[in-house]
Parts: sequence; C-alpha cells; structure tokens
Amino acid sequence: MIELWLVRHGQTDWNLQKRWQGWRDVPLNATGVAQARALADALAGESFTHMFTSDLARAQLTAHILQQRLQCPLSIEPLLRERHFGPLEGKPRMDADVHGRIPDTPEFPVIDDTLTSEETDDVFSARVRAFLEVVPSTVAHGRVIAVTHGGFIRMTLSVLSQEPPAALHNTGVTRVHWDGQRWQVHDVDRAVHLLADTGTQSAEAHESDLLR
Repeated sequence: MIELWLVRHGQTDWNLQKRWQGWRDVPLNATGVAQARALADALAGESFTHMFTSDLARAQLTAHILQQRLQCPLSIEPLLRERHFGPLEGKPRMDADVHGRIPDTPEFPVIDDTLTSEETDDVFSARVRAFLEVVPSTVAHGRVIAVTHGGFIRMTLSVLSQEPPAALHNTGVTRVHWDGQRWQVHDVDRAVHLLADTGTQSAEAHESDLLR
C-alpha cells in the first residue's frame, strides 16, 4: 500500500491579499516559512519513502524545509503545479477589497508565459490523474509526500469522487491511499500543527487563506 500525503504550500503575501496565483512564482512569506517548520516538527517522527514537490517556488521552499527534517529523496514534479489561471493571475478575487482599497501588486515571474488562457477542468484533471499514475510507478510502497497547491488538492478530491472543502489551510495535509488498484481518500486538510504557538494562524480556516 502507498500512503500519499498531499501538503499545501505555506502562506504567501498573495494568499493574504486574496490574489489568484496560478503559475506566478510567488515566494513564501515569514508566516509561510513558520508554517512549514511547524509541519516539519510535527512530522519528525514519521518515516517517508519519497517526496515530490511542485516546481513553483512557494511549494519548493515548503518541501525543502520538510526535507531537512525528514531526510527522504526529493523529486521536482511540474505535474503538481497549481492550476494556470491565465489573465486572472495577479488579480484580486472578487471579495478581495475588504479594506476599501486594493494594495499594489508586485510582479512575480510566470513559469510559462506562452499560456494565455485559463487551464480548463479537463486539462487540469488530466494532469492530476497523470500524477496519481506517477506515484505507484515510482514508489512500490510506503509513505510519500507531495507538496502542492490548494487547487491541485481540491481537484484530486474531485477526481476521487469526494466533494472538496471550501477552504484548505496552508500546510494542511490531505491523505489518500493506493491499495494496488485504486486511490481512496483517508482524511482531508489535517492542520493540527497550526494549533501550536508558531506565529501561524489557528487550524480554523481563514478566509485569506482560501485556495491557490
């Protein structure tokens, strides 16, 4: 059996500003780094066979913080990227202007600027399914971590016929199991490590940390 632990990356400033991130290479902020360290501390006694990470910076830094503690092999896997949002990237979500103004948006590079339109549900779900095929072809058994993004985790749940939650915590953990024939959801968005006094938000989902 394979246990796949899907970890959402730590917090970014664009999470706080409620901006669509997609393939923009937005880094973790200080809270995001603290969240990743809190999760690393919580997982210190666990054993993992392998770790995958999205190639976006916010996921890679989260993964490297975890790997320093877990000491398992790490592979960069572009299939784990967030959904590409095309022209929406960098723009605030509709409910973002909660303080009467929208803050200036810094420019962050986009990983692939040849794509100009939003990734469709069909294309995105096919990418999720492709990753779910990569895991058992790479690892025969054991626990595996994949550091990825809110949208990717939500789509994974949809692909596995489970209704995704409205909110996912930064560094929340969703676990799915491979029994040799199919994937099954074990639990969703565990974030007990965020209850510790780490300078991060509590384990109750905050509106500023919804998705992407």
